[in-house]
Amino acid sequence: MSVGFHLTFRLRDSRVIASSVASRRRIARSFIEIGDRYGLLAFRLAGDHGHAELACDRAAAGRAAQAIGSSITQALGLPDGFNITHVKPIVDQAHLERTFHYVLGQHLRHGLTDDPVHDGSALPDLLQYRILGSGIQERVCAHLPRVSRDDLLRHLGVAPTGLVFAPTHLADAAAAVFALPSLHGRSDAQALARAAAARIALAHMKADAVTALLGGSRARVYGARDVEVPENVILAVSKGMTLRASLGDRLLVKLPAAPPPSRAGRVSVAGVGSEV
Repeated sequence: MSVGFHLTFRLRDSRVIASSVASRRRIARSFIEIGDRYGLLAFRLAGDHGHAELACDRAAAGRAAQAIGSSITQALGLPDGFNITHVKPIVDQAHLERTFHYVLGQHLRHGLTDDPVHDGSALPDLLQYRILGSGIQERVCAHLPRVSRDDLLRHLGVAPTGLVFAPTHLADAAAAVFALPSLHGRSDAQALARAAAARIALAHMKADAVTALLGGSRARVYGARDVEVPENVILAVSKGMTLRASLGDRLLVKLPAAPPPSRAGRVSVAGVGSEV
């Protein structure tokens, strides 16, 4: 008898699954939208593979693995699909908790620095700086009642103590709330994210400066005042902006120094609120 399952995903050619912010956000949508039907508790990309934890039975875990893999392949237009997903049973409550932290801690296990804001993990959903209409918070509370906000912040690596206005991070934080590649587009989610960003910026800057910051027209910026933006969206953008400001230089991927050219002349290339 199992209390859940641990899924491991890897592409057939073992390439890095997501090499950009946009691709990580598309993948997050796949995990959340499909995982909500199968008891998703956590997920995390880890370079050339990914992990997920589900509270469901074996048959449902198999269906989830197939659906998530297919969704990611189609969303990213990948030339090849996933290997047969490794599905490992989780045998008891202690194992469920260990697996949860194992999945979310993949960046530490593998020394990853490409995703400091965790676009490719469940942490934004659990800490409410991403809003995709998911029930993952409630599921984690129900299945893992001992997991605390402090536990989640330890995986995040920072613990901001108050909201800050950091205009250079505003647009990206607003787009990330809905797992969007950017604020530029005509979808309802992009319109709402732009309105939230403009509302926040107008509390600190004049309209011309907000227009220069976010793009678009001055009329659109002023019009944001009339858009009904839920308070949880405003708070999520503020949390994401504060997180990015708190990370500072960690938002930049640090690469090792390039080795000297070989004799053949070739160069080898190394591979918010009071609460956030």
